[in-house]
Amino acid sequence: MNLKQENWYDADGRNMAGYEQIQARLIFIENELDNLDEIDRAYEVGMIKMLVELIPNEASRLIWRKKIKDKLESIVKS
Repeated sequence: MNLKQENWYDADGRNMAGYEQIQARLIFIENELDNLDEIDRAYEVGMIKMLVELIPNEASRLIWRKKIKDKLESIVKS
């Protein structure tokens, strides 16, 4: 069984599934913020943090941490 899904890989062959999961979770938080209790919010943010730590390149992790921080701040302010 071939588990490789073509849309999970970029032009250079890097697996993008983790990045897509991060983005999907941020969108979910943005759309459902009013419906999430504190436990659910903490869970989603914890999952995002875990996914970021799986990024193999330290420079990329730093960039993604900044992007996520900025996005979460903008969600809370809106």
